[in-house]
Amino acid sequence: MELSELFARFEVEFELELPEDAEQRLLTVSDVRDCIRKDYRRQGIEISAGAVFDRLRQIIAILTRTDATDIEPETRLADLVPERPSHAA
Repeated sequence: MELSELFARFEVEFELELPEDAEQRLLTVSDVRDCIRKDYRRQGIEISAGAVFDRLRQIIAILTRTDATDIEPETRLADLVPERPSHAA
């Protein structure tokens, strides 16, 4: 799994479009949570930070095979999605 795949899944699960530069700007779980809440507010939908975080935590845990209790708001997404080794030619 790559970060781009993780962000694509967030878009599907939350039915929204994240900014094009999401991978560069949204570094932690709380960054993504806040972005989602902001988008929902723009649509007139109020959702608690806790509800969004719980759903994000569940999605991330499943996709990255990480224990959900290890995922906190300050957890860096890059730490959850290890870089794929590059293949030398």
